[in-house]
Amino acid sequence: YLGTVASFDAYRSAQQAMYAAVTLSDLSTRVLEMTDERRDALFNTGDALMNRWEQDSSFSMSITSVTYDDTVDLEADEDALPQKVSWSQATPVSEVIETSDIANYDLPEIADGESMILVEVKGTYKPAFGGLGLPAYYTVERTSVRRPRFVNEVPYITSGG
Repeated sequence: YLGTVASFDAYRSAQQAMYAAVTLSDLSTRVLEMTDERRDALFNTGDALMNRWEQDSSFSMSITSVTYDDTVDLEADEDALPQKVSWSQATPVSEVIETSDIANYDLPEIADGESMILVEVKGTYKPAFGGLGLPAYYTVERTSVRRPRFVNEVPYITSGG
């Protein structure tokens, strides 16, 4: 019985992380520019969506703008990727995504001058019934990718200008 509850709990937490990633990517693509205030509001929204996780569980979120880099010579370097990170923001317990990390994601192809928003929600979920022969934690990673709705690329404008 406890195994069934723990398994369902893990499934529910994975679905909750996916819902948060999809919602944050959708909201991120509806703005004309990303600011520190909007980023904070998105992360607060993510926190609210992840509120069912146990208090001692940890999760992090990142929001990244990926653009097509037309300066990459794909013929000269077959391992090169035509995408690059324009900007990336993450919660304090997470790391920003760098251009070198792009190969770790299965991203769709985009045209020259286009961009996409990549949102990642990941963490360690610790179910209430960990131990007793059951897993003590579950690792959850969910991503969502969307194209901006109103502009080709969502620029990041810092508070300083």
